[in-house]
Amino acid sequence: MQVGMKRSVFANQSFFLFLLIAVMSGVTAFFNPAFFTLQNWLNILNQNAVLGIVAAGATLVM
Repeated sequence: MQVGMKRSVFANQSFFLFLLIAVMSGVTAFFNPAFFTLQNWLNILNQNAVLGIVAAGATLVM
């Protein structure tokens, strides 16, 4: 991979954040196999629902 291409991949913040979340999820799943269960994902979504609603409202106001 060329140096310029490496810079452009990590300069894109959206891609970098997606890559970071994917790596963190992989590491967490390696140490805790229950991480990728449906019940755990539903629990994560349920706990973050209010934050998502507030963020959506703040986006509309701005």
